[in-house]
Amino acid sequence: MSHPSPKKCKCAEFFGTFNQGIPEIQASYHDLSHEIQKHNKSLALKIRQLEDHLENADYSQQFFYTILDSIDEGVVVVDNHERIIFINRGAEILTGYTRKSAVGCLYKELLGQHLSERFTPAYTLKYKESQLCQEKEIISKSKKKIPVRFSSYPIFNRQDHLAGVIEVITDLTRLKQLESVKQEIRTQASLEQMAGLIANEIRNPLEGILGNVDVIMKSSHKECEYKDRLQAIKTSVDQINSVVSRFQWFAKSVKPNFETLDLIQYIKEVLKIFIKNNHIDENKIIFNFIYPRSHKTFMWSIDPVLLEQVLFDILDNGVKALSETGTITIHLLRHSGLLKNDSIEIDISDTGRGMSRKELSQLFTPFYTTRARGLGLSLAVARRFIILHRGNIQVESAVGKGSTFKISLPK
Repeated sequence: MSHPSPKKCKCAEFFGTFNQGIPEIQASYHDLSHEIQKHNKSLALKIRQLEDHLENADYSQQFFYTILDSIDEGVVVVDNHERIIFINRGAEILTGYTRKSAVGCLYKELLGQHLSERFTPAYTLKYKESQLCQEKEIISKSKKKIPVRFSSYPIFNRQDHLAGVIEVITDLTRLKQLESVKQEIRTQASLEQMAGLIANEIRNPLEGILGNVDVIMKSSHKECEYKDRLQAIKTSVDQINSVVSRFQWFAKSVKPNFETLDLIQYIKEVLKIFIKNNHIDENKIIFNFIYPRSHKTFMWSIDPVLLEQVLFDILDNGVKALSETGTITIHLLRHSGLLKNDSIEIDISDTGRGMSRKELSQLFTPFYTTRARGLGLSLAVARRFIILHRGNIQVESAVGKGSTFKISLPK
C-alpha cells in the first residue's frame, strides 16, 4: 500500500484552509461593496449639492447682473489685477464699449489712459478704501472725454481678501451743459447792462461830434477845403454807431418761439435761401444734404427764426473757409436710446482750410475773428441761440482738412 507524498498532503491542507476562509472573504467583499456603495451615494449627493450650489450661484450672479443692467448709472467691476470683469448696460451706453469688448481689458488702458492712479480703481485696490462722489473724465470708444461723477468701493471675498473694485459712474455732460447755460444767462445779463452803458457813454459824444460837423459843413456856402475830411469824420462816426448797434443787438435778450416743423423740408428751404441770397455758384461750391431716407417727415420742435440764423452763420463760415471751390455737407441724424432722451444732430462740414487749436479755443468768443473785417459775433450768436434751444454746439477741425460743426438739439 502506497502512502501519499508529503507535497500532496500540503496542497490538500492549503485548499482545505482556503475553502474554510471563502465565506469570510465573501463577507468582507460584501461589506466592502456595501461601503463603496455608501461612499458612491455620498459622493453623488455631494456632487448634486455642488451642482445645485453652482446653479444657484450662477442664478444669483445673473440676477445681480440683471439688477445692475436696470439702473441708469454706469457700473464697472474690476478684479484685483485691475482687469474689467463686468460692465452694465448703463456703462455700455456711456462709454460706447460693449460688455464683450470691455471684459478682460485693463481699466486704465480702456477708460483712463490720461488719469492718475488717484482717479482709477488702482487707488481703491491699493488703499482698500472707498472713494465717494469724485469727478473725473473718462475716454469713450470714440475718444471723446466724458465728464463723470464716480464712487468706487472695494469688494472682499468670504475670507476677507480683497477681490476687486466696483465703480459707479454718472454722466455729467448734461449737468455741465446746464451749468454753462446758467453762466450764459449771467453773462448775458451783464452784457445787456454793459451795452446800455456803452450806448449812452459813446453815442452822446458821437451825436455832439456829428452835430458840429453838420454845422460846419452847412455854414460854408462855398467849397470848404476841409469838406472831405469832415465827410470822413461823419463816415467814421457812422461806423462806430453801427458797431454799438450790433453790440446792443448781440446783448439783447431773446425769447425763443418754438414750433414743430419737418426738419427735412425746413433745412432744404434754408439751404435754398442761403444759396440764393449769397449768389453762390453751385458749379464751384457743391452742397450735399444727407438725412434718413426711411423718414418721410422729421418733425421736431425748434424756433425757425433763430435756427435759420444759426444755419446761415455756420454755412457762411464754411463758404468763407473754402478757396473758390469745395463741398459743404449737412448731415441730419437722430439719436435715441433706452437710457437717453431723444435728440437730433445737425452736422455741417466743409472741405476748407480748417482751424488750429488756438482758433478752435476762441471760436465762440465774442469779438474774436481771424478776418480783416467783421466783429466776430456771428458764431457767438449761433452758440447763444443753440443754448436757447437747450442744445449744444461743438466743432471738430484739422488744418488743411476742413471743419465740422455739430449741433445737438434735445426733444
